[in-house]
Amino acid sequence: MDGQPISRELKRAWQRTIAHVPQNIFLADATVAENIAFGIPPGQIDHKRVHKAAEEARIAEFIENRPEGL
Repeated sequence: MDGQPISRELKRAWQRTIAHVPQNIFLADATVAENIAFGIPPGQIDHKRVHKAAEEARIAEFIENRPEGL
């Protein structure tokens, strides 16, 4: 990769730098926070982490300006 052989020692480091981003959108019939924290029971959602994820995705301001909020 990039002129470097992917050796056994470097394989895991290389794998940690790639990700799969599916192009199909799935939204649950739930709150925005529940969709961001998908799979976490509503009572266990860490809202600080959800907000941080929304900021990193650059959607926090849009969500916060909606009447329902996060």
